[in-house]
Amino acid sequence: KRPPFDPIQYAQHLKSTGDYAVLNNMLHRWSGQYWSKMDPEDAHRDALRWLAGHSGGALIGARQAKDAVSTALLWVPQFADTERSELLIPLKNGYLVYDAGKFVLTPHDKTLGVNYLISCDYLPGAPLPALFTKFVEQILPDSAVRERVQEYLGYTLLGDARFQRGQVWIGTG
Repeated sequence: KRPPFDPIQYAQHLKSTGDYAVLNNMLHRWSGQYWSKMDPEDAHRDALRWLAGHSGGALIGARQAKDAVSTALLWVPQFADTERSELLIPLKNGYLVYDAGKFVLTPHDKTLGVNYLISCDYLPGAPLPALFTKFVEQILPDSAVRERVQEYLGYTLLGDARFQRGQVWIGTG
């Protein structure tokens, strides 16, 4: 006789790795840089593969994989979707944090619950992009307007909308 299927084993396995968490009722996996949302189908596929090697002879299939993922959603740590007080921009080579009036590159940190990544590195010594700078100065000749536009574009790099404002752009450009 086959042993019964036990979905908690998969949930315990995920929790024991420290690399899985739930945010907004979605399973996330730590990538080494940020918490990446798992597509539900991929989560079921991963569960089925794990169960195939760890079921102890129990009969497993798609339904058991789905049950295992549902159990994991209730078992692994939950991240609260909270607004940050500090400005943080998650990049490939670390988190760019605005601290005491300047930006500081800090290591990736899974305890912060960051769930997105901007696919570029912070290179503080890199030269300004000359062609882009020339273009922006041409279409926005007023330096105060340029600075305001850059500020608002910078807000798009944040993971929340705390600085969200409506804008009306009027002019000849």
